[in-house]
This record gives sequence, structure tokens and C-alpha cells, in this order.
Amino acid sequence: MLVGAVVRREVGFRRCVRSLCTLRGQPLVRGAAAGPLLHSRVALSFWGSVDPMQGSVTEPHHPLHRQRLKGTVLVLPCGRGSSTSSQVLLQLMLNGHAPAAILLRDPDPILCVGAIVAHEMFDKSMPIIVVGEDGFNKLAGHKSVTIDIDGSVRLFQGNITQSSEAAALCLSLIHI
Repeated sequence: MLVGAVVRREVGFRRCVRSLCTLRGQPLVRGAAAGPLLHSRVALSFWGSVDPMQGSVTEPHHPLHRQRLKGTVLVLPCGRGSSTSSQVLLQLMLNGHAPAAILLRDPDPILCVGAIVAHEMFDKSMPIIVVGEDGFNKLAGHKSVTIDIDGSVRLFQGNITQSSEAAALCLSLIHI
């Protein structure tokens, strides 16, 4: 159980504690991560819209155009397009240019395939969590998050890094 949080079973907003809020997400691919949010209300196709060698969004009309994904927690309504997106996500993970995690409004099994293959074959992990409509909207007002293995997402107003105290707190929750 998370300290200071009211547990509710549905996906969505749980409770604000000081400047920290916690969302209860549904893990599609389990894992723990932390990083700055990169939020878009527009779906993204990894195939053809993300450069797998550089980790940047290449689609000129996408709101995240020219943004680098490495180390971010990417927030999208869902994936878009080709089943080859899972291959591009796998390439990003193997090249070290992948997001730290992906938070989705709606489930996307295609993106999960790339993360699952990376975990099973190459021992690389990246959580993919569904946060639902309310959680997705709540994420837009925050700068960074930590993600626990159970799908809990802690939101922060300021920036954090993976070596920060907040990230350490998140990762320590695995052992509770």
C-alpha cells in the first residue's frame, strides 16, 4: 500500500498529497521508471514518425516534432498505425534512445510487443501503463513522474531525474 494514498480499484486519479498526486494505472508491461513528461494529445506512429537511431519525432505535423524521446515518460492517447511500431520501439530500446516509460490513455497492444520482446530477449525493460481518460488529462499539468511496478504513477510539478530522491522513493516501493 502506498503511504498517504487512498486505494481505489479503477484506473484514474487517486489523491493529491502536497504537490504530489498519485494515479492508479493498469500495467500492460510492468516496470519502474522516472523522468520528465513528454505529453501529446495526438497519437503517434513509431513507424515512420520516430527515428529509431536518434530517438526523435520526425513527423513534421506532430506536436512533438523534433523532440527526443530518450529518458522521457511519453504520454500519448494511444499508438497509431502500423504493427511495425513495436519493431521501432524495440530498436529504440536497444539503441538506448527509448523513453523511460509510456503512459497511455487507451491500451495499445502493438507497442507492448516491442517492450515485451526487449525484456524477454535482451533484458531491457520499459513500463507501459494505461492511465485512462482522467489520468491522461491530469498528467498534462505536471512536469515529471515516477512509476512503480504496480502501475502507480506519482506526479510532480517540478523536474526530477532518475537519480533524484523522488525516483528512489518510487523504486523503493517495489519492496513494500
